[in-house]
This record gives sequence, C-alpha cells and structure tokens, in this order.
Amino acid sequence: MKAPLKKRILLCTSLLLPLFLFQNCAGPLDIDDTEISPLASSVSHAFEFQADTIAYMSCDAGNTTDNSLFTFKVGAYNQGSGVKLTDSYIESLGNSRDSDRIDALVNSPANQDALLQLSVRNPTNLTQTYGLGGFNEGTDFDNFFYNLTTQNIVEELYSLERDDRLNYFNQGVAGVPGIAPEGIIRFNSSYNAARDLREQLGGGLQLILGYGDELIPENNTFIKGLDDGSPRGRSFNINFGIGRGMTITPGSNQASFTSTFRGEATKVLSFVTEQDLETNQTISGNWDCPERLRFVIARPSSEGDTNISCGINPLDINKGFIQDSASSPTSHPTNPFQNYFSQEEYQAVRAVLPANQWTVDLGRRCVVPKDPESADRCYGEGGFDPNVNPDGNINYYATDDSGRCGSGSTNTAGCPHYVSICVRR
Repeated sequence: MKAPLKKRILLCTSLLLPLFLFQNCAGPLDIDDTEISPLASSVSHAFEFQADTIAYMSCDAGNTTDNSLFTFKVGAYNQGSGVKLTDSYIESLGNSRDSDRIDALVNSPANQDALLQLSVRNPTNLTQTYGLGGFNEGTDFDNFFYNLTTQNIVEELYSLERDDRLNYFNQGVAGVPGIAPEGIIRFNSSYNAARDLREQLGGGLQLILGYGDELIPENNTFIKGLDDGSPRGRSFNINFGIGRGMTITPGSNQASFTSTFRGEATKVLSFVTEQDLETNQTISGNWDCPERLRFVIARPSSEGDTNISCGINPLDINKGFIQDSASSPTSHPTNPFQNYFSQEEYQAVRAVLPANQWTVDLGRRCVVPKDPESADRCYGEGGFDPNVNPDGNINYYATDDSGRCGSGSTNTAGCPHYVSICVRR
C-alpha cells in the first residue's frame, strides 16, 4: 500500500479566480478534519470514472513480478475517458464560495481520500472478494489514481468543462509527465489459478471498479458506500470466447482448434457489459471486442520452435509494429495504422502492449515480448506436462496434430496464450 498522503490545501486569493488555479500562494494551511463544514457533511459521492479499455492476458506465468505480463488491465487512455465530478455533485454545491467547494470535496466523509480500486467481487455481495490466498494489492486488487482529493487532482477536476474528464495525473510531483490511470491485477501464478479465474468470472463474479479509501490500509476490501448500502462505481460482466491459431502466412485466415479442445482455448475476451454499482443499470455505450484485437502470444523465434515466424521481419521497429499486407504504412500523424485500427484501438493496443516491451505482428495476429524471459514466464506451465514435453511445444497454428492442444501427458502440444482487448465505443 502506498504511503498515505496528507491533505493540504493552499488557501489564497487565487482560489477565487476562475478554474480554481492555485497561484502566488503564501503557503499551505492544513485543514482540521475534525471541523467538517455543513456543506462537506451534506454532499454525496462526487466522482465518476469511465474506462475505455479492458485487456485480458491468459498467461500462467508462475511469476507475478514481470511488469509486461498481467491478467486484467483496465484503463482510461483516450480523450473523453477518465474521472470527472458528477453533475449531481456540482448541482449540490449551489452558489457556495470557491473555498467552501474545495473544502466540501476534500473533507466530505463520502469523498475524502478516495482512490480507484480494481478487484474481482460478487456483484450481489461486494464484501465477497476473490483472491489467491488472501486479498493482496498488486495481484488480487489494485489501488490507483492516488488520491482523488489531493491538491493537484482537485484543481484539475474543478477546472474541467462539463463533459470533459481527467485521464492523467502526476501524483503531485512537479515536472513529472502525466500517468494514465489504469488498474492491473495478476492471477497468473499458475495454470490452475488462471483457469479458475476464468471459470469464476463465468460463474457470477465480475470485475469491479470501486472507490477505496487511502487511509484505511488495514481493510483493503472496503470500498466507499458499502457501509450505507450505496456503493459507487462500475461492474463489468466478462465473457470469454475461443481463441484461434496464429496465421501461417501474413494476412491469411486463422484456423480454429478442433471442438474437443476448444475448452482449453477459451481464453479471449468476447464481450463485456458494464453496470452502475448503485443502480444496477446498464451503462450506455458499447464495449467492442473485435477479433483484430486478439493476438496469440508467441515466443521469440530463437526460443524453441524456429518456425514460429512471429515478429521476425520488423519494418517499423521503433513503434514495435510489423507492417505487412494487413496494414500498409500511412502518413497519419497520430495513427500510422489507420488502415487496421481505429484511433481508439491504436491507443488501446499501444497502452496495453508498450513499444518498449512488445512487438505486435498485425499480419500473423500475434505478439512477441522483447524480453525472451517474459515469454517463458507467460508459458510458465503452458497447458502441457513439462515432464512429457520439456521444450514447451505450443500449437500456435491450430493445425498441428489435427487441432489438438491442452494440458496433461496425453497431448503433444499446449494451447497458446492470448492477449485480447475490448474498447468502449
């Protein structure tokens, strides 16, 4: 758990200026938390966070410290996504003074020290969390956007236009580039752990984006609103589909695994529905999980199977993409792959698979980690018996051995792992 940040608000004449710009202040003044104003006591939950990207990686790494590997990554990377103050909260402030508005956000019991938390829970009983031998930050849950009532974030939120959202932060350190808000959890310690999570998500558990409290580290399962029966945030019902094989030649069709073995290959996001935690109403806007955003995770061709042919002919190595018949280069300044991706998809792929960590082969529908050890970690158990198959042979193409793949000594090859991405429209 990150060290708690003490609330400090700069009170000066600049608070009365438009957009709440904090400038030319004489110095900080600590606000006494024991003296809560009537306005701070009366306001309700202030924040609304909207994600635009959900990514799932099926690796069973046996190692949860590799930053390039994850199980779920949920973030806000595109304009129009991120956090804002709700319309109802703004309206509840009425004609109050600017300094009172600042105090109301920082010291209100409903909002003080709020942060975002990504976890897996039972949506009908949010106290029921899912974890691997406990409920540990960095693996079973992730707290991010520390914290929403610190000075730099407060002033940004109050300066937003009505329909804008904040989707970067710098944790209050001057000169540090903005960091996109994203939550990352890792259930990839073993093959069984990765598979059990998929089964649990298919059996009623959901991804939950709630609002934790930075100053309650001893109760990580707490999210704001649980104590009065009105939790705020979003739930995501995750559905998995069947991954296909890597294409043998660039741009060719992807083969399917034979029906007997498709259960082992059910490792990609197929569709997502999003609901409001408090009202259980479906959120407007569609989540799209297109097949073009599903990639086989391959080992570098120098590792094991020399015929993998994924990522061996890079024509755009600076961006970590391979351009081929699936996507010709363009001169578009912000999306050089506009023939293949929408702008939102391009942003999502590059955020989920950073160029310094991954090469994305568009034609063969596969990705290769730039650190060879990451591939070995992804296939930590790999869906095969290492005593029978020590080289870790993976049926990447879904054509070998009549489309057979799976775990155990009866199969000659494991099923491939995938990274799949859904974007909010």
